[in-house]
This record gives sequence, structure tokens and C-alpha cells, in this order.
Amino acid sequence: MYRELFRKNGHQRQELTHAIGQIDDWLCYIQDNKTKVESELELHGISATPRTLVVIGRSATLTEPNRRKLAVMQGGHPGLSIMTYDELIDRARGNFERQLGPLSFRAQNLKIYYYRHDPAAAT
Repeated sequence: MYRELFRKNGHQRQELTHAIGQIDDWLCYIQDNKTKVESELELHGISATPRTLVVIGRSATLTEPNRRKLAVMQGGHPGLSIMTYDELIDRARGNFERQLGPLSFRAQNLKIYYYRHDPAAAT
């Protein structure tokens, strides 16, 4: 079962608020402890304002007003992207297909099949 990002009244759910809060907490920590983060986590040269990503919920639960709210929320947090698990899969699939050609996803244990056109086999 998956959770919706917004309540019926249009307000964001606690899970989304919490996820964005975690991003804000990490950004503050990185800004306050940049040298420590670079040395202890071996993230040399990390930006004090890195791009951030929240992956949460499913696309089917989003209405058009919800999508507009997400866009506004992202606009208020420079470098923040919020996407659903469905969008993450779609983007990953698109990246794979740009590199390898058409893919086929199978449910359950998710197997990826790569179809390669073999001109010699067609003759």
C-alpha cells in the first residue's frame, strides 16, 4: 500500500512535510559542518547548497492542483526535486532506453530485457 502526498483538502501529508524537513536539516548540517562532512564522509568539494531529491508516493494519486503545488514547493526550495516512484522508474527507463534501446519491464522481481536488433538474423 502507498500513501498519498496530499489530503483531500489539498494540504500536504505529514510524510511529505517530514521528507522536505529532512532535506532542510541536512542542508543546514552541511552548511554548518562543511569541513567535517568533506573529511568524514569523503565528500570533498561538496556544495553547501547541493541539489536534493525526494522520491515519495505514486503518480496516480496526484491531481493537477497537487502537481501545481509540488511545482510551487520546489520553486521555494532551490535545487529541490520532488518526484513519485513512478516518475523515477519512467526516468530510469528513459535513460536506459537512450543507451540500450527498448526495454521490457516485468512485474514482481523486475527483470530487464534488452532487445538488440540483429540485422544478420533478419535475412
